[in-house]
Amino acid sequence: MTTLDIAISIALALGFVFGFFKGFIKAIFSILIFVGGMFGAKVLAPFFAVFITHLFSLSSQTAFVISFIGVFILIAILLTMLSASLQRSIETISLGGLNRLFGGLFGMLKNAFILSILFNLFSLVDTKTGFISYSSKQQSALYIPILHVAPSLWEEYKHVQHDNTYE
Repeated sequence: MTTLDIAISIALALGFVFGFFKGFIKAIFSILIFVGGMFGAKVLAPFFAVFITHLFSLSSQTAFVISFIGVFILIAILLTMLSASLQRSIETISLGGLNRLFGGLFGMLKNAFILSILFNLFSLVDTKTGFISYSSKQQSALYIPILHVAPSLWEEYKHVQHDNTYE
């Protein structure tokens, strides 16, 4: 096991531990809050900006920024409340252990995905910097599998998108 393998293992283990303590529901909702908040704010902010512009006599740019932030916060609060409710329901029906186990696995997968993106970005500039030596990459048991996580998920996403398009 190389130093690179140890670093990767630590990152994956930390992902598992943090995911375990957070639980699957909260881990999923932490991503949904950000994505849903951004998407919802992008879609709904223009409508609220018009209302805010007329109500407070603000410029359209200022009203848009205020409405974007307001919609994002509102969606985040609603999704946080839904997450807490689901979390309590899971605990009530004694599935907390399963929730934590899946949370740990999800946390480990999330860290593997983040490492994969970082490794792919480093590979673009690593020929010049030599941040991770070629021999370290070849000797590592985990580098190549982690390197391929993000590209393989991207390929699966493209296939799903293609299969769901209506022509």
